[in-house]
Amino acid sequence: MLAAMMIIALPFALAACSSKDDEEEKGPKTYEFTWEYRDYIDQSAQDLSIYSNATTAISQALASELNKLGYKAQASTKSFTITTETLTDESMRKQISSAITLTTVSAGQSCQVLKKGAKLVVKRGGSDFVTETINN
Repeated sequence: MLAAMMIIALPFALAACSSKDDEEEKGPKTYEFTWEYRDYIDQSAQDLSIYSNATTAISQALASELNKLGYKAQASTKSFTITTETLTDESMRKQISSAITLTTVSAGQSCQVLKKGAKLVVKRGGSDFVTETINN
């Protein structure tokens, strides 16, 4: 009788002891980012193509800096990824901010073309992840 009860109760016990937390992925995760420019066009400018040329140069410089850090960045799509199991959000923010700072140095002339207060915004999952001013 006891054996029959255990056979009936065993599936319920196993179901109660498992959880979705046990199924959480272990190992490296891939994070996807995009970037965009904000407040960078002076609406009174005669030739808006200068902004396109400047942002293209800045995007190429940023992609180069991110690639040096181990990210996989493409200037043409303004996107990058990283696969890691050790980086935290905070360490990724620091690395990305550092890459933007180095970009403002290497693409300094292009940054100066943009309107004062222009920002480069890195997004993850549709939300702002890092925002840096690139023309003070």
